[in-house]
Amino acid sequence: MPAPIFDLPLSRKQLRSVARATARINVWHGAVRSGKTVASLLAFLLAVAEAPPSGLIIICGRSLQTIERNVLEALADPALFGPVAAGQVRHTRGATTAVILGRTVHLIGAADSRAEGRLRGLTAYLAYVDEATLLPEAFWVQLLARLSVDGARVLATTNPDGPRHWLKAGYLDRAAELDLRAWHFSLHDNPSLSPAYVRSLHAEYTGLWRRRMIDGAW
Repeated sequence: MPAPIFDLPLSRKQLRSVARATARINVWHGAVRSGKTVASLLAFLLAVAEAPPSGLIIICGRSLQTIERNVLEALADPALFGPVAAGQVRHTRGATTAVILGRTVHLIGAADSRAEGRLRGLTAYLAYVDEATLLPEAFWVQLLARLSVDGARVLATTNPDGPRHWLKAGYLDRAAELDLRAWHFSLHDNPSLSPAYVRSLHAEYTGLWRRRMIDGAW
């Protein structure tokens, strides 16, 4: 991995999450613009670079369009990932595959429960899930079943949802029972945000919105 990728202004929490994202299930969750996506994408790039030749690499999201916008455009942004973005992330808009660090990556949208069928029959080593709370639970369950290669793992990000959401109740709240690591981010965990922007959000949000958008509470 080219050295300049580590010139990103990352917080200690972001760096720790990248280094420790070796569990079967790895989840970055919390406030909008809290730095969780950049950390998770860096962990994903490192995982792609180290992936064995067997087992598919997958990126999942609400739709192909959200995958392109939230994941592929971010990975291809030289302001975020420097030299890696220059020619190492290739994708034709609308295509269901991309090439990242020389590896074919399959892009799967999961707008409803029928999307679960798109996973059947495949064997995966690595999956990146964008906005996991927006995906059907059946899709998530099927995805975990397909991560069957030795050392396989999923890297997922999400903003908070209700405290009884299936991801929180069934996985995050049961982290001690599972091979799962999770990192919670608040707005103040992103060192790249300007103080003026942070002050503006503090002034704009109150009550429940403040707890969700700034504190990253479920």
